[in-house]
Amino acid sequence: MINFTEVSDFVFSTSTHSIEDFNALKNIFEYAFLSPVFPSISKENYSSERNLFEEIKKRKNFSPKTVALGGIYSGNIEQTLQNGFDNIALLGTIWSSENAIKNFKLCQKIVLSLSA
Repeated sequence: MINFTEVSDFVFSTSTHSIEDFNALKNIFEYAFLSPVFPSISKENYSSERNLFEEIKKRKNFSPKTVALGGIYSGNIEQTLQNGFDNIALLGTIWSSENAIKNFKLCQKIVLSLSA
């Protein structure tokens, strides 16, 4: 069994699919994915039965940062970051793109413009 107090050089993350699970996380996690925010780009017919923008309003645990995952692309990054998520993760929008690097740079530009 891992003694988390003895591994301070590591960054711990986890994935959750409900705000209840997110709120129950211990403070050892630096960030946690909350998904899927939107219908998945890379997983066909994969979406949440909950509106995570409404759910995030019930956030009580501010120790881990929330990372939005699922269906994130250049057209909804701003909405996601302005509605309670601390950051975003990109998967399908990059790997499904004809020009992954160009698409990544566009998404990065949007994120950086919002943090300026």
